[in-house]
Amino acid sequence: MSAALAALAASLCLATAASAGPVEDRIETSAARLSSGGTLTVGTSAIAARSLVPMIYERRGYRPAWDAPRLDVLLGEIDDAARDGLTPDDYHRADLRRMRAALDKAEGRSPDAIADRDIVATDALIGLAYHLYAGKVDPVRLDSKWNFTRTLDRQEAVDALLRVLDSGQIRPWLEHLRPRHPYYSTLRAELTSYRSLAARGGWPSIPAGPALKPGMRDARVPIVRARLAATGDLPPARRSGASDTSRVFDTALADAVRAFQRRHLLADDGTLGAGTVAAMNVPIRARVDQIRVNLERARWILHDLPDSFVIVNVAAFKTYLVAKGQAVWSARCQVGKEARQTPIFRDDMRYVVFNPTWTVPPGILAKDILPSLQRGDLGVLKRKRLKIIDRQGRVVSPGSVRWSQVRAASCPYTFRQDAGPDNALGRVKFMFPNRYSVYLHDTPSRDLFESPSRAFSSGCIRVERPLELAERVLKDPKWSAAAIGRTIDGGKTVTVNLRRPLPVLLLYWTAFPSGEGRRVGFARDIYGRDPPILRALGQAGGGARAAASR
Repeated sequence: MSAALAALAASLCLATAASAGPVEDRIETSAARLSSGGTLTVGTSAIAARSLVPMIYERRGYRPAWDAPRLDVLLGEIDDAARDGLTPDDYHRADLRRMRAALDKAEGRSPDAIADRDIVATDALIGLAYHLYAGKVDPVRLDSKWNFTRTLDRQEAVDALLRVLDSGQIRPWLEHLRPRHPYYSTLRAELTSYRSLAARGGWPSIPAGPALKPGMRDARVPIVRARLAATGDLPPARRSGASDTSRVFDTALADAVRAFQRRHLLADDGTLGAGTVAAMNVPIRARVDQIRVNLERARWILHDLPDSFVIVNVAAFKTYLVAKGQAVWSARCQVGKEARQTPIFRDDMRYVVFNPTWTVPPGILAKDILPSLQRGDLGVLKRKRLKIIDRQGRVVSPGSVRWSQVRAASCPYTFRQDAGPDNALGRVKFMFPNRYSVYLHDTPSRDLFESPSRAFSSGCIRVERPLELAERVLKDPKWSAAAIGRTIDGGKTVTVNLRRPLPVLLLYWTAFPSGEGRRVGFARDIYGRDPPILRALGQAGGGARAAASR
């Protein structure tokens, strides 16, 4: 090294050393403790981002980043996290408020106080940003089938945080991290609305009694009217002072009942029966929690949606086709019964089969077919029109098999139902090969679509109007509605590959935009998936997901 370069290097080292002070020394000491695998607690705040905090401060030369205006913005954003269904105290709110109050006092100006305040604020920002972008709860811990994977690059996260700390653009950055989707913004607005309603006392409870129909008189009618007015199902324009106290179940009230029933996926008959009363009497706090749970679900997936996809909301019994970000087709569907739940996962649809045969999947074989055969009920094969085929492809007579010795895990036979109008898969199936043997298909049980609650299948999704969906996903002039009809009528099994794989998302949302004036709709939690998420949201701090990931 030349003498000039050596002198320059020495001057830079001296300059760096001179710029460092007791605050930087304290931050560096705390960062080193975290880097070495130690823990750090400041006040009551345990620092969760044990890898990111040291990386950030090392890149900053251990300079502090937080002055009073920035702290005020951060505290405001922490408070605002409640509107996302998150818990502000998870982000060191109490300690930061105390530190902000002490900032202009002698106790808040010591090097230790400045360093501690800075680290706590940075950790709070990291935690809030992470939860807004990825969610607080780890879905994989709740469901091993979850495969909506997301990659969070640690270095990119550090670079983004450094830019924010340098620029002070805290609020715009956090807003950018929220899912930018109407689903999320609608639920977020409705959470605020329902909490405001709860603060005003919520809604009245409807007493039990006989079913009420339009035209009837009953003492409960004014209570029903008040209940529906509280949630906007009975708009002010349809009310008057006289009608509010009337005991007559009038047309305006019947319309309001129907609106409520549609939002809660009930039969919209305008009759106030036991099911509708039960839905009306769900406590408002429970509805608030339901919205919070589904905001968390939205944070898990809404950032990385493809341009076009099929989506099934299992809890709401609804299937949608989305193209270029817009829902272009929707239909009712039937999903797995509680004992045979439709799994929640993502895969790619690759081909469509017209006039499919049906091969009994392992689960149905083990739970339904073999037990019947082992009881001596060979008639189950005739009732379900099943053929038994051995490994050489030969049809086997059921009476020639000692069924008591056959086990599902090692069964040497395939049970197949030929194509036809009564085939279990109907006229078409949509294949996205997966380890659960779950797919979308037609069904001969079309009358079941009229039921408001449609958990009838053994796990697959039975789709209403499936031929329309087939035409739309194939997107090929050769497969017009007429061509599909001719293929169905021909009776031959035909497989058609999609031009490109189409993502299929099987999701579970119990609160969602209803389409009724941008208000929230609710579905019954048929699989009991909401309580574990709610419990995890209520756990103090960032939770296992955050500690492991930051």
